[in-house]
Amino acid sequence: MGDSLLQDYGGWRSALAANGFGFLTFSVDTFNLNMLNTPTKVPATSFVPSLGIQSAYPFCPTRPSQAVCAGNQLYFGQRPSYYSFIGSYLTYDLSRWGVPDGQLQLAGNVMFSSNQAYQARGFQFSAVSWYQTLFDKKLELQIGYFSADPEFVGLFVGGNFSNTFGVAAAIPIEMGLSYSPTQAPTAKITWHLTDTVYNVTAALRSLPVNQNPTTPGLTGNSLVDEVFLNPTGMRFTEPHTGALLLDEFGYRNDAAPGAPQTWARFGAMYNTAAFADYTRLATASTINGNSAMYFLADRQLLQVAPDSPYTAYRGIYAGISAMYSPPSEVAYSQYYEARLYTIGFFDARPTDMITLVYNHNVFSHYLSDFVNAQTATLASEGFAVPLAHHAANSVTLSYLAHLMPGIYLNLGASYSDHPSIEYFKTQGSSLNFLASLTTIF
Repeated sequence: MGDSLLQDYGGWRSALAANGFGFLTFSVDTFNLNMLNTPTKVPATSFVPSLGIQSAYPFCPTRPSQAVCAGNQLYFGQRPSYYSFIGSYLTYDLSRWGVPDGQLQLAGNVMFSSNQAYQARGFQFSAVSWYQTLFDKKLELQIGYFSADPEFVGLFVGGNFSNTFGVAAAIPIEMGLSYSPTQAPTAKITWHLTDTVYNVTAALRSLPVNQNPTTPGLTGNSLVDEVFLNPTGMRFTEPHTGALLLDEFGYRNDAAPGAPQTWARFGAMYNTAAFADYTRLATASTINGNSAMYFLADRQLLQVAPDSPYTAYRGIYAGISAMYSPPSEVAYSQYYEARLYTIGFFDARPTDMITLVYNHNVFSHYLSDFVNAQTATLASEGFAVPLAHHAANSVTLSYLAHLMPGIYLNLGASYSDHPSIEYFKTQGSSLNFLASLTTIF
């Protein structure tokens, strides 16, 4: 609450707290632009083998789809792209009613985007949940509708949600993990085995996951499909979803004088939903159930102000990530990441971050081989037909400036040799300018 624009001016937050209420609103506005001289959209025409002629791609439908369509983008930022998210959170303190550390939460969000295939537009409830602790805070319980991504994996570099660039780990989302701004009915238990060792387990209704291009009404983007199938955010069941079970075991200690921060976590997830069977794409088959595993570790390498518990977090950090899901059921099958970042490296900027991230995505060879088997010969003859990559590499450098309480500006650049799985021969690589503004009220 202290790191906000409105803070407690005039005592308004204190007045709410006196009655058991907490309130927070924040917005994240992000802009991407490829700075290379490469095509900014899908070609207008292609070759139709069955007719032996050039034919125009259909115009993009109002509702996003997986289909290649005239003027569409194959990746966010292929031409100037933005999205905006505004979320509001209201909590009520249940400890005044005898519930230890109890809290009710109600949240909603509004989304805007220049590319609905990347992020749908609309308003949704994003949380209606109950939280409390048990056994002297050894257990934390939460049940209701909420996003599970803040509770698992730890994707944000340095744990800072304002640091929006560099990470390109799609596997948790492919598995149906609810990811802000979406949410799902969820039950979660966190067990603090010691002060540093924890285990967190959850069961939730997954996001839509069947990514077969022939599935009616699905785009292959779980976040977009969730918004269209569940526009209010309050549906308990949905088509193309399943029960997602997750478990994460981890070790984490906060930075202290002479004790650098360490956070290592290993997790597994299983979804009972029907996934596209990429080994039999020609028959639009599905496979019931899919699993994934992940491992991430971050370590503070250097403390630049180790004399105080309030400044020991400042320094240089490094981290790695590895994730896997079978290529027979997901488009992004393997993910590897290495990151180097600073937090408060300069005395005059104690909360700024500098981040360098390299990541490597391995795509499903079943999917890529299937696409290329249909189009590679035509592409070699010069026709504008889509092909598919087998892997991609990206490097991102960014600077997160904490301009004032409640305002973070993130600027950077990201190079990718293969910015999308599906591509046209003229697409080339991308060098994207990145900008993001996070405002907390």
